[in-house]
Amino acid sequence: MPDPDYLDAMYAAGAGAYFDILSANAFGFDLPPEDPPDAGVLNFRRVELQRQIMERYGDGEKAVWFNEYGWNAAPETFDEEQLTWKRVSEEEQAEFTLRGIEFASASGRGPGCSMCGISARRPAIHPNDAAYYFRMVDVDMIPRRVYDAVRDAAQANLIAGPGHLRRPTPPSPPSPAGGGASRAGQRPRSGPER
Repeated sequence: MPDPDYLDAMYAAGAGAYFDILSANAFGFDLPPEDPPDAGVLNFRRVELQRQIMERYGDGEKAVWFNEYGWNAAPETFDEEQLTWKRVSEEEQAEFTLRGIEFASASGRGPGCSMCGISARRPAIHPNDAAYYFRMVDVDMIPRRVYDAVRDAAQANLIAGPGHLRRPTPPSPPSPAGGGASRAGQRPRSGPER
């Protein structure tokens, strides 16, 4: 059942009185965060369709928390059938993540937008599983580009919170080791070629 239909049915059944935060997934798939919401498209802004339902039922002041958020940067070696969440490059993953945080925080789409589900590390998931590539750091704690971009933006107070955002500058150029090679002074990564 599509998520907006499910939420609408839950409200119609009176469930609105029994929760104080809506938990939603905000995956970007292979689309930029600005891609408009559409009932026939899975994208980052799809959660706006759920917000519209909440508002229609008089629940527009209730918080929405993104329990899972992000873009998947699986290696190009993955077969399309394995890419449930589609794929973007590591550069796009970093840029889209920052733009998504900025968009959600600055959009005024309702209170309490929390990006709590960016996956920092996926130790229980094997690198042969596409879900592994939502991570910000490898299992051995080597940061990925998305980690560096979020850290840099946070240190520069570009993603400090709602109402405190400025347009982030693009992330630092990738290290010469981008792709699958190791960064200077760090051991090579294990797993599939990235």
